[in-house]
Amino acid sequence: MGRTKQTKARSSIEHGIKKPKTTKVVKKEIKTSERRSARRSILNAVENLPEADLNENLGKKIKTEEIKTENMKEEDSNDSLVEGEEDMSDYERIRQQNIQERMDMFKEILDVKKRVSEAFTPKTQEKRAASKRGLASVKKEKEILPMRKSARLEGGQVKKIERYEPEIKFTESRDRIRIKTSQTRVRPPKKALLRGLKMAKTRVPEIVRYVPELAPEPEHITLPLETLDAKEIFKYDEDESKLKNAQNYLSQFCKEMTKPKVKSSKSSQEYMERLKKWRIAPELVAKVVPDRIFSVALHPTEHKLLASAGGKWGALGLWDIKDKDSEENGVYLFNYHSRPINWQSWDRFNSENLITTSYDGTSRILDLNKMESRLMYGDEKFLNERSDAYTTMHEQIDANTFLVSKGKTGCLGLVDLRSGYQSVVQDYHIFDRISPKCISLHPMQTNIVMAANNKGGVFIFDLRTAGKGRSGLMDSLAELVGHARSVSSAVFNSTGNKVATLSWDDKLRLFDTSVMKGDMTAGSAVKHNNNTGKWLTPFKGLWHPVHEDVYFTGSMGHPRELEAWQATAKGMQRIHQFRGDEFGSISSVVAVHPTLDIIIGGNSSGRVHAFM
Repeated sequence: MGRTKQTKARSSIEHGIKKPKTTKVVKKEIKTSERRSARRSILNAVENLPEADLNENLGKKIKTEEIKTENMKEEDSNDSLVEGEEDMSDYERIRQQNIQERMDMFKEILDVKKRVSEAFTPKTQEKRAASKRGLASVKKEKEILPMRKSARLEGGQVKKIERYEPEIKFTESRDRIRIKTSQTRVRPPKKALLRGLKMAKTRVPEIVRYVPELAPEPEHITLPLETLDAKEIFKYDEDESKLKNAQNYLSQFCKEMTKPKVKSSKSSQEYMERLKKWRIAPELVAKVVPDRIFSVALHPTEHKLLASAGGKWGALGLWDIKDKDSEENGVYLFNYHSRPINWQSWDRFNSENLITTSYDGTSRILDLNKMESRLMYGDEKFLNERSDAYTTMHEQIDANTFLVSKGKTGCLGLVDLRSGYQSVVQDYHIFDRISPKCISLHPMQTNIVMAANNKGGVFIFDLRTAGKGRSGLMDSLAELVGHARSVSSAVFNSTGNKVATLSWDDKLRLFDTSVMKGDMTAGSAVKHNNNTGKWLTPFKGLWHPVHEDVYFTGSMGHPRELEAWQATAKGMQRIHQFRGDEFGSISSVVAVHPTLDIIIGGNSSGRVHAFM
């Protein structure tokens, strides 16, 4: 096999592309004289500044001088690049152009990414400070707890507690040995028993921990079943001037009171456009009662805006909404009941009287002119015989007669002021050991009443048929069906031809009650979150006293809001949400003025918010 001749390898490979010549970039430096002049100008500017403006203007002056020096540097660098471009080859120009294009592309990508992230990141809302108008909040003292220490580090001293001492019985069998005890059955290994081991008392070591005791509920004194004067009900903190101011204000209020002309009518488009313009302001928020609000009302007069709120532990607060100068911003507090004031209304035949019904089993009348509290209903026998004796609502039939729901007796009591408050004139037994949670009287036919309970039942009764039915209860005139859970609100509108209900099955239902007979299904059911939970008052919806197809309710939505609805042929349609920077909590109960443009809502901290 022949051998080939080896040739010497070349040191480099020749190709057609020629290596570009390197060009030197000439850089211009900033002259030292220019730098010195810039420094002197900065120092002179600082020395001539007054002390007040030194900290504020120093940064601005230095920044302007730095920008000037940077611009000078950029101009010099640009000049050097221009001078160097003359000696650049085509390859270097293309390379520099590609680098610049990539830099621009990356910058654009980063800008788009930043914009997208800003669009999708939720904006953190600043925590709103609670309004300090009205009653002062009671500061709670912080409890200092003892420091928790490790029992092992403290020397291993632990408390041993005997859990139980079982009676041990040994039974032998062919395969296993069983131990029978009085509390448990244990199967230990056979070898342990054969060695003669005996079970001893079971002792479980436990570390003694500090468990803080729950703070006891404050004592709430039950008010006597009698008429109470101003000093007994008004909270003036032993300051006689506050009591006199309240008496003067309420007496003057009654003198200037005007009776509004309230007539039911269909809502106009003008009114719905006006309510969309209602706004809230800082001066339209005040703390009216010290704890959670269960009911609110607005006085129907037009010369002043007087709101009332009922608290969890029986406090009743009156608030003159337009009062901005007094010490407590027009808030007057009464110690009125011993349990939550679940319902209140102004007397339709005497506007000086505010009627309240509480879970303490009584209903009272607050006379603004005399500033005294009279009993409308307070049956001592009813309160003493039953441990669960309470009342939830009332409805006014005429100037002297009222209906009161009597808790788990399942009865509606007819109260006549002419026969006294000690007992009811007649009991209407409508439910069997179920409380009539809410009742509503027909505005045109006062013999018809609607009652709802926590089992999802809503029934309409005719009080003229007070005889017992087959089951021992009153026969219902009609039943509103479809509710799967407890009903928190069921009310007639101003003409009685519609009923709106709120249920814990998260539905707002509208019923046509122009004809009341048999089982009635809802014309529409709108999804509405009604699960307020344990710490919030259940929602109580409200029809407008004049406009028969406008309905108001609270909301669980974010941001916090009150809602206005319109009843149409297609069902309930939401027409507006009342929102504002000063409205940051859930208001479960609402009230609206019959003739003026205002709505109020009460929350769980005792504050009332007004939109107008």
